[in-house]
Amino acid sequence: MIATRLSYIVERYKLLPENHFGARPKRSAEQALNLVIEKIFQAWREHKILTLVSFDVKGAFNGVHAHVLEQRLRARRVLEQAVRWNRNFCSQRRAQISLGRYESEAKDIGYPGIPQGSPLSPLLYIFYNADLVERAIDAKGGAIGFVDDFNAWVVGDNERQTTRLVQNTVIPHAEQWAKQSGAIFETDKTSLIHFTRSKTYDDTRSLYFGNEEVKPQESVKVLGVILDKRLAMHQHVTKVVNKATYACIALRSIKGVRPVQARQLYRSCVLPIVDYAASTRYGPGKQGTTKLIKTLEKTQRLGARGVLRAWKAVSLPVLEAEAHLEDTKIRLDKKVAKHAAKIYTLESTHPLRKAISHRKGQRRIRSPLQGTIREHIDRIRPCGETTLQSNPA
Repeated sequence: MIATRLSYIVERYKLLPENHFGARPKRSAEQALNLVIEKIFQAWREHKILTLVSFDVKGAFNGVHAHVLEQRLRARRVLEQAVRWNRNFCSQRRAQISLGRYESEAKDIGYPGIPQGSPLSPLLYIFYNADLVERAIDAKGGAIGFVDDFNAWVVGDNERQTTRLVQNTVIPHAEQWAKQSGAIFETDKTSLIHFTRSKTYDDTRSLYFGNEEVKPQESVKVLGVILDKRLAMHQHVTKVVNKATYACIALRSIKGVRPVQARQLYRSCVLPIVDYAASTRYGPGKQGTTKLIKTLEKTQRLGARGVLRAWKAVSLPVLEAEAHLEDTKIRLDKKVAKHAAKIYTLESTHPLRKAISHRKGQRRIRSPLQGTIREHIDRIRPCGETTLQSNPA
């Protein structure tokens, strides 16, 4: 109940940065990834590169200090009554370990932080690191936050320039926030990557975060998606196929399951792995789409055989028809088209809406999302001055 009320106040009075995704309505991990990719393509169209640095906070929820959180809730104009309630929520907590019939003595937790698993905790942590994430997104750089994940980027002419900008602007800001918050960044998990289309690549420039050297990488994982420096996405697709294949094999090992239940298991356990953030790598007209579909069809074939317990020689169209499964291409087309339509229901202040609003007709160096929008523009673009509105329910 408190989380619902606080969420309403946040959105009604704009208490948090617009570029803070996660634990908020109309903001998802896929939208955050779309925003980063759109900015990468925008930099490429201007013959520049984008350098991104990804940070990891050690023990994020457990490391929250109640008095710091209280100060930041007040600074964001949260009602005093709610601030006092949250202070009590984050203090005087006890823990007890139960193992079989054994139960330990209940003891006070010295530094309780905020409890993981609570519906309120992600929203409180967004308030806690809002100052870290709050940064304007423009042609020179920007940042996104997703609960405890923080990614920032700068745009420049070459790796030397962007590395210097990150070292002189992004790193000091992160270090200052950590000092004020009592948080610790895991420098060994800090990632640096230069997104470039150039064949000549300067990988000798490193960052220095604290006492650690951070070297540029060929790929970096952002919100569960592996992004390589040229956005070919081969490494991510390979990982997705392997993970989905293991899931299919695990489902096939379950004995005595009827085809109806097996189909339900496949749709709920395997397809979400394959389809997660599909708009970041799949779009009409994108180079390599045919190869991507053929790669994903291998997983579809294995899953359909598991549903029907069919022979290996049965063709994929027959398997899909008998198992009542959509063709891979049709399924992805529907998913990315629906995602593109939802973007047009977002408010004009939403960072992703700003990123794509003036690039619908872009032909040169087009992102997968732009390809989808161009394919379906007549069906998803609002007519006249009216704007689409999502269902409040």
